[in-house]
Amino acid sequence: LSSAQWRVLDANIDKVASAIEACEASSQEQLVCEMSNTRRCTVSKYKGKVLVNIREYYEKDGEMRPGMKGASLAVEAARRLVAHASQISARVASLE
Repeated sequence: LSSAQWRVLDANIDKVASAIEACEASSQEQLVCEMSNTRRCTVSKYKGKVLVNIREYYEKDGEMRPGMKGASLAVEAARRLVAHASQISARVASLE
């Protein structure tokens, strides 16, 4: 992620927990935020497991589809990311 994309994710980080709960209840993909035209954070189920995805998307036939580039975090790893978001933001800011 670029620092600008991290800031967008950080500004929406509180939506991750509710998106996880909604996905567990409905099994439908939940959009947390769009960090750019081609990068999104979503929550979805894959093979029965809920995953938080930070992934690049591409357009095909007028529809945005997930690409190969990205990361899928298990719920526990995503909760650690949320818990440490302020520390990550401070580190990102120090590198700019």
